[in-house]
Amino acid sequence: MARCDLADPAARPLSTSPKTVASNSAAVANPTEVDWDGDADPSNPMNWSFWYRWCHIVVISLLTFVTSLGSSMLAPAVPDVMRSLGSDNAELESFVVSIYVIGYALGPLIAAPMSEIYGRSIVYNVSNVLFLGATIGCALSTNVGMFLVFRLISGCAGVTPLALGGGSIGDLMAPEKMGTAMAIWGLGSLVAPVETSFTKNILFAM
Repeated sequence: MARCDLADPAARPLSTSPKTVASNSAAVANPTEVDWDGDADPSNPMNWSFWYRWCHIVVISLLTFVTSLGSSMLAPAVPDVMRSLGSDNAELESFVVSIYVIGYALGPLIAAPMSEIYGRSIVYNVSNVLFLGATIGCALSTNVGMFLVFRLISGCAGVTPLALGGGSIGDLMAPEKMGTAMAIWGLGSLVAPVETSFTKNILFAM
């Protein structure tokens, strides 16, 4: 478990090993130090089992894939959606897609600092609930304005795996082992638009 040490740094024995000289200097400069309870602290994600860490990485990658689908999957169905909402405004047809990406720009401004204050887990959970609720809200919308609001909320919430995924993987993996994990996580946002086109062609063929 992490600790907050407010004791006089000069009273603590400091290691002289090359790996800890920099951190020791920082501790002397700043007496308020937050750190793990030793290298073997079970609360440190680096000490979790191999499979447990990879389960987290896979879940984050799947979340990234699902939320990235939301940005492009609507595009082929926009004309039908607009007709069901009683609108024939061509400009709004483009806006119902792009407003999700606007949410992508706004979401990290909230999610990133909140994850540093309250932890990543609670931010992921709250964002997932908001994303699910906003997606249901889009399906139940009765007018364009209502649909746009829920699309914006789903974009703000859906960007969380993209905004926090890299940091989460950095918490789970040592820098020299992050390459594979980062590649798998990045595939989520790359594959989603391709999957959208593939699904559209199948549905149109049916």
